[in-house]
Amino acid sequence: MSILNDEKEVLAADGQRRAAILAADSERLDHLLADDFRYIHASGKVEDKLQYLASISPGKFLSLEIGELDVRTYNGVAVMLGAIDLRRTAEGRIIEKRHQFSGVWVRNDGRWKLSVFQNSSKSTG
Repeated sequence: MSILNDEKEVLAADGQRRAAILAADSERLDHLLADDFRYIHASGKVEDKLQYLASISPGKFLSLEIGELDVRTYNGVAVMLGAIDLRRTAEGRIIEKRHQFSGVWVRNDGRWKLSVFQNSSKSTG
């Protein structure tokens, strides 16, 4: 498999991940996450796969727009770095934020799965 094909596959898998989050489709999301998945929030809170899946609820996320994006692949591992603009609901309010993120994807049984995803607040300076 070529590096270019790997990058395209990772980008496609990440698009499926975002679509599953917006649709609150935990079953589809489950298939895109590695069993040892960890999600690190901008606040520093860490969730495992089951905790993260339980946190995805209908109407929570209104949009997830990727800005700058860089994908690098290394023999079955892909590192994704970028920015995301999100709109979500919390306690009856709409919140808009921009985060920097990093994600580590691993090829497992011929499929790309997200192993780690970390958000950090985007600096305005």
